[in-house]
Amino acid sequence: MNREIRKILIRHWIDLGHLSFRSVNGRVWIRGELHRIAGVQEELTPSLVDTIFSEMRRLRGIVSMNIELNNWIQSQGGWKPMESEDRTAPLISPDQTKGPRVHDIGPG
Repeated sequence: MNREIRKILIRHWIDLGHLSFRSVNGRVWIRGELHRIAGVQEELTPSLVDTIFSEMRRLRGIVSMNIELNNWIQSQGGWKPMESEDRTAPLISPDQTKGPRVHDIGPG
């Protein structure tokens, strides 16, 4: 499963140096930042990020995906880049518990 996830990321020119991912018994954890590899001119778009994760969800054996990204956030059913000022802001608000933003994406 890890190899198939890696193939999807590479096919979309994602820099693997900014991400860590693992899978255990159909559960996938992805952490870090989504960036294109150096030299790729095309920017990541919300629809492309959604496509990447949709392709992963369609992999045989995927039960759930836990995605923690520092530079993208899931909002209103889609992905959007975090503004530059958001990246330096704390990942919690006073009414939230401490910890990173976590997006648990179940099957399809």
